[in-house]
Amino acid sequence: MDSRPVFPVSPHSAAPTRGTAGAPVILAALALLGGVVATRTVALRPDPSIAAVVETPDAGPPSVPTDDELRQRILGTWRLEDYGERIVENRPDGTATMIVRLNFAGALFYGSRLDFELTWTVVDGVLTHSIVSGTPKANVEKLVRDWGSSMSSRILSLDDRMLHLEETNSSRDRYRWYRWPELK
Repeated sequence: MDSRPVFPVSPHSAAPTRGTAGAPVILAALALLGGVVATRTVALRPDPSIAAVVETPDAGPPSVPTDDELRQRILGTWRLEDYGERIVENRPDGTATMIVRLNFAGALFYGSRLDFELTWTVVDGVLTHSIVSGTPKANVEKLVRDWGSSMSSRILSLDDRMLHLEETNSSRDRYRWYRWPELK
């Protein structure tokens, strides 16, 4: 099995080894999801450089939430501005809907808007989204051929307003998703 990431690395890290399309393809794929397929499971651990994983009312040390607690807190709608706009709604049944509005560079390869139906899981503090279907179909099929159909990111912190993720690949790029009122 090919062990290379199914999604591109960050524009701040080394150039991808797949294809020769260059930066526009990288930017477009990053606009879909910020991560890669997890090649191993990594346990959630607090990161001292950011806010505590779970805010506690007392002055004690932060607690590391269980996967069940993370699943409950990740429900709802989240938004990320990164090479366009991504809005994802995570539902209690493990399904999600994502709307991706790509910037100019991404739109050249995959169109200006993609709509996805996804599944999602949290295992050992790693959030994984997998594409089930999407429209426009030809653009989604091209993206899946180019980069794969799932991505995984470690949950660094999660509160009522912000979801802070770190890619599980060697780039360790971080993304801050913010709570959004509704899927539009």
